[in-house]
Amino acid sequence: MTKEQIQTYTLRITQAGKTEIIIILYDMILEDIKEAENCYRNSDYNGFKKACNHITRCTADLVEALDFEYDISYSLMSLYLYVNKEITAAVIKNNSLSLKNAEFVIKNIREAFVKVCEQDDSGPVMKNAQTVYAGLTYGKKNLAEDLRDQGSSRGFRV
Repeated sequence: MTKEQIQTYTLRITQAGKTEIIIILYDMILEDIKEAENCYRNSDYNGFKKACNHITRCTADLVEALDFEYDISYSLMSLYLYVNKEITAAVIKNNSLSLKNAEFVIKNIREAFVKVCEQDDSGPVMKNAQTVYAGLTYGKKNLAEDLRDQGSSRGFRV
């Protein structure tokens, strides 16, 4: 992942609600799958392995977020384990074909969570984070975001 992508995901996380954070994890996995496929095409095995390892860390976060009071968590758990199995197979076999299977599963789950997110009105998980105003500052060649100072007692509260 590039620095810009990391900053974008960080910004999204600070402004996200509970279900939106899950969508962000799915987006990160899909981005890592693209990166792994690109590295595989360019014969960059270390980059391929690094992207695959990040996918398994993201799926571990998804597993940790499951609430087993709900039956659907068991189904999601088996899907996450399947994705991990496919990613592990890709690394062991040094083959990108298994990435397509993982991508298919993640895209479908993501679509469902987007619909769930539309109903979630819980607000951002991180309290007291900086507010970002897009478009208030700009330079000759770019439009930037402006983070306004929100006081000396500002800090993240989750």
